[in-house]
Amino acid sequence: MIESFDLLFFSMRGRRCAVDVASVRQVIATPPVTPVPLVPALIRGAISFHGSPLAVLDLGVELLPGSLEASGLNADPAARSAHDYVMIIEGNLPDDGIFARAALSVEKVMRVVPVPANLFRPAVGPPAFVSATVVDSEGPALLIDVPLALAAALNTTRQGKHAA
Repeated sequence: MIESFDLLFFSMRGRRCAVDVASVRQVIATPPVTPVPLVPALIRGAISFHGSPLAVLDLGVELLPGSLEASGLNADPAARSAHDYVMIIEGNLPDDGIFARAALSVEKVMRVVPVPANLFRPAVGPPAFVSATVVDSEGPALLIDVPLALAAALNTTRQGKHAA
């Protein structure tokens, strides 16, 4: 019997991506995002999620460096069409097991589908949070490892890699 994984497919900066659906708590329309000064470009700002602040991640900064858009998430909804949704992602950080949660900025959420393990290909090169490429009938998708993505955001912040 071939093992399969339930993946949520989405687009981020024009790239087809996927995450394990078990790492996704909720998908919502992007609420107003508050800019946070002196944080890395990977962190677009913060939102209020059930009354608590939550960092908004733009992993596309790492996937496609040099393609930063001029408009921010906190722009008028018509102007922020490239970031219409956030996925509330969560998981335990790989090194210390601490639970973390963030909002992942995405363009479009496509579907949840079980994907057989034989459609996974090894990841080639950075960033480290891309754990594999899934190749199905719709083409390739980058598989984002949520705990590694959360750790990358935290480590980038700790190292002081600030936006220019």
